[in-house]
Amino acid sequence: MQTNPAEYPDPVRSLKKLVDEEGIRSFFNGWQPTFLGFFVWGGFAYISTEYFRRLIIDFVGVGATTLEVPIILAAAATSAFFGSFLIAPFETVFD
Repeated sequence: MQTNPAEYPDPVRSLKKLVDEEGIRSFFNGWQPTFLGFFVWGGFAYISTEYFRRLIIDFVGVGATTLEVPIILAAAATSAFFGSFLIAPFETVFD
């Protein structure tokens, strides 16, 4: 759609053209590796968020009780950062 605006002028006509040329099945190409990747990423994200949360709490020490939300946000952000490297190979696989 972005590479040829004359052939794909708007989303509705683009979707219609795609269905006419390749069929409805073309919308589901590559869903298996994406599903598996996000499944693995979700497990990693939960485990690593808890790990980083406990690591940060140990690092901060006594003052960690007043910083509960920022610690959880920092742990989740760190987990998501490393998780994006884990999911990248799954996103490159196509059916």
